[in-house]
Amino acid sequence: MLLVIAWPDIYICADHIPQIMEHRPIGLEGFDDIMVGASRRKGVNLDALALLPEGSGWLMVEFGADTVAEAESQAGNLMQTLDRPRPAEYAPVHRPRQAKRIWDVRESSLGVTAHVPGEPLRWEGFEDSAVGPTSLVPISATCAS
Repeated sequence: MLLVIAWPDIYICADHIPQIMEHRPIGLEGFDDIMVGASRRKGVNLDALALLPEGSGWLMVEFGADTVAEAESQAGNLMQTLDRPRPAEYAPVHRPRQAKRIWDVRESSLGVTAHVPGEPLRWEGFEDSAVGPTSLVPISATCAS
């Protein structure tokens, strides 16, 4: 079962990842309004974009279990426990075809953000870069006094 959660920006999404991971999803991906805007301008995945809840940052949280009811319960438990700020909106996606269409939005990010007409070139693949939370160091700790 896929749960798409929207917040006003991708940074608020990132703030909630540790709490979401406590619920042990089988999949977790995020994307922002830059990627969604580029998709719209290029006319890519328009039907799937219409399924997204209102926001400017989205997390796709997938739950798996032995039954659909158990996966839905896991998603419901997550939504009940999310800290403030609460999500702007969320959308449970029950049908596998719709879930695949939304996953396609995220998977197409490399192509849609690379060469957007009228915008500066971006580094392809940068949106997939990641650093484990335990490896993050505050900027102030890296600056020499």
